Amino acid sequence: MGALPVIQPLIQRDLNDPIRYEQLGKQLPQDTSTTGSAKARSKKVDKAKVAKALKRLDELLPKKPQAKNVPNPKLTESYIDKAAIEASKAVKKAYPYASKSISPAIIKRGFKKMDPEANAKDAPLILKIMEYYVDRRLRFKTALNKAELDLLVKEMKAKKPHLYAFFQRKAYNQPGYAKLFASGKHEVGIDPAKSLTDARGTVFHETMHFYTHANFFNWAGNLKGRKSRLVAEGTTELLARKTMSRTMKSDRYNKYRKERRYVELHILNKVSRDDLERAYFLGEIWRLEHQSKKAKKAFKAVKSKGFYSHVEKGHYRLMNFKPGSSRLQRDHKSFLDNYINDNSTTKMAIEGHASPSEPAKKHNNIAEGRAKNAEDFVQKIAKAAKKPIATTTSHKGATSPTATEKNDIDKAFNRRVEFKAS
Repeated sequence: MGALPVIQPLIQRDLNDPIRYEQLGKQLPQDTSTTGSAKARSKKVDKAKVAKALKRLDELLPKKPQAKNVPNPKLTESYIDKAAIEASKAVKKAYPYASKSISPAIIKRGFKKMDPEANAKDAPLILKIMEYYVDRRLRFKTALNKAELDLLVKEMKAKKPHLYAFFQRKAYNQPGYAKLFASGKHEVGIDPAKSLTDARGTVFHETMHFYTHANFFNWAGNLKGRKSRLVAEGTTELLARKTMSRTMKSDRYNKYRKERRYVELHILNKVSRDDLERAYFLGEIWRLEHQSKKAKKAFKAVKSKGFYSHVEKGHYRLMNFKPGSSRLQRDHKSFLDNYINDNSTTKMAIEGHASPSEPAKKHNNIAEGRAKNAEDFVQKIAKAAKKPIATTTSHKGATSPTATEKNDIDKAFNRRVEFKAS
């Protein structure tokens, strides 16, 4: 596999690095095309490209379709339902942010054992498999649009029926499908020929999709090209693996491996896992990027609140202080209260920061005040909890921003307090 392009971090972990922020969205570009131009492109048909696709498929594909998969008699609807309920409980246990309430009845209704014969007659499914195959194997500079795919099917049936038979058999042997809707409705089909272990792993992966926040679902789906699948499926599999047994993870080692690697290298290597989980489960996609309309819209829900980020073990950021103010937000206090009561912390280094956009003459006073107010509140909670904590404070004015100050999200990230606890 070739080297993947490097993405600069959203939040650097090295506090001594003065250039700590680079827009993740530059490397994960959103599809910004207008509806009108997209429609215009979808109607344009390049007949030469369709003819080339048909010729290349005839060269690549076998003349006879593969044999039909044999159903596994032990893989029953009851087994799938039981695995789905267990997976749902595992998600709730592993991820506190997975706060969406999904009843067992909805989980059960969302899964079913596929009917291979029906799949082989399902024209939209066959078209989808064909689209994916053409995109992955033929590697055209621009993918075939819907009109071109429709023409390809028509030409295939008329001139190369064995090719269409190949995709019909592909649909028959389809390893599974998941139809995900931003409304929260999900439909997951499980291949009846799967082994019990393989089916179980698929159920755990697909159950994770049920908890995807609509913001993340829409945002990932709007990424350009293959990045959409890489981010959506890679994130889902990475999170699902935390809910799986060691045997299940071992059996699924090569499942979504490329997608997982992409997310690890280009997102998790740059932002904390906590931020990724919050984006996935809570829809806080502004933690990943600040440029798209979807990120800005999602940020409005927390614009007037304080929030925090878990950078690494013992290292947190309290962000979005009110402009020009050193007072902790109610959400900051709630977090500190919970953190001190839930952890055996004995030392805490607290560092205050201002945003460059705040009054220049007050940068140092604002940053120092934020650190001092955080220290005072920590000592108040520690005393009430009878947990002595040795604290030290410092500040850096507005000299160490973590964001580029291009918009409200950036500025909120910079109005912060950092603390490292041990």
